[in-house]
Amino acid sequence: VAAARQQIGASVRLADKLLTVEPGNTEWADRATATHLVAADTALASGNIDEAAAATRKGCDIAARLAARDPSVVDWSGRLRRSCLLSEARLALTR
Repeated sequence: VAAARQQIGASVRLADKLLTVEPGNTEWADRATATHLVAADTALASGNIDEAAAATRKGCDIAARLAARDPSVVDWSGRLRRSCLLSEARLALTR
């Protein structure tokens, strides 16, 4: 589990860096959302509730900005929103 968390952490840092370098890149934003939500699931599975909440917030914030950019893109407003709702529900079950 520790090795997986390290790899996911590296992935999160890379996703955040790519968004910093190229903030308008919607592909990076989409992948960053997914990466943060995977980090949230992993943290939750490890019992790190606060870390899971922070990762969920970060991923869902990125998804919301992406969906607001062009609401007609169903993949962003649908798939990413669904992923956020599921992550938020899993988190709520722990509280």
